[in-house]
Amino acid sequence: MKKLRIAMLSLMVLGCFPVAATSGNVDEADVLLGQAVEAIKKGEDNSIRDELLKAAYELDPDSAQINWQILWSSSRALRKKGSMPSRAIGLANLADDVDKIKGLAKKRGELAFMHYVQARYLSAYNLYDSAEIEINKALEIEPGSSRYLFVKASLLASKGYWDVVDGDSWRIQSNQILESMKGLDLSQSRHINKYDIFFNLAYNEAALKQENPNKTIKYYLKSLDSEGAGVQDHFVWNNISIAYRKLGVCQKAFDAAKKAIEVSKYGSFGAAETNLRNANYCLEMKKMDIL
Repeated sequence: MKKLRIAMLSLMVLGCFPVAATSGNVDEADVLLGQAVEAIKKGEDNSIRDELLKAAYELDPDSAQINWQILWSSSRALRKKGSMPSRAIGLANLADDVDKIKGLAKKRGELAFMHYVQARYLSAYNLYDSAEIEINKALEIEPGSSRYLFVKASLLASKGYWDVVDGDSWRIQSNQILESMKGLDLSQSRHINKYDIFFNLAYNEAALKQENPNKTIKYYLKSLDSEGAGVQDHFVWNNISIAYRKLGVCQKAFDAAKKAIEVSKYGSFGAAETNLRNANYCLEMKKMDIL
């Protein structure tokens, strides 16, 4: 069942019929889209995101950007949730919707975005080589786009997880792109902030066979001090705890795991509770001079 068509149908059922887009409507719709993306980045309730996207769509139903955000937000398969076999049917059912969005982008001259959409779709199929070709086409058109640069870095990192032989080389290339983005002015970027960059630098570093835990910790701590921090701080502190334990710094591993539990908005955090026990065990071993 096609998620985008369901979303559009729900607008009609609610009596929210799209109107013909005017320049004023397009501008207002774009503002609403920006607010929806901001709500997503802040981890706000999905209902806020959905209401903003619904209002944006009513004003500008032919916007490729709005239609894509609706499709992306409603499709777990596109966001690579679940195994490849479990999402293959869902992705196949989205093919017409993806083609429609690419057509809307082409109609408005948004050719870089058209290639971006195709790159995302191919990536959801784990077709990373083909996805990289598409994102490179987007970057040929808009070489300074933080959004497209970040997606290319993400594609390379994802490719690294599937390549058991040369995985580290792809992660290193991913981090090279992310490092180059640290100096970019992201104040006007809706989709990418400094938190995203440092979090992914740390995540990639931690996945290397020859990980430098000190480097991992440095990146994670920088992410906590960056714009956009707050939504996933419990994950960050949990991963910091793991890195400290790899270094044998048991007390800091213990403190970081405690912090992960404290900042979790869910009141508990199973992974951090496990790491807290592991760090406590590490401390006990230190006391007995075993470590």
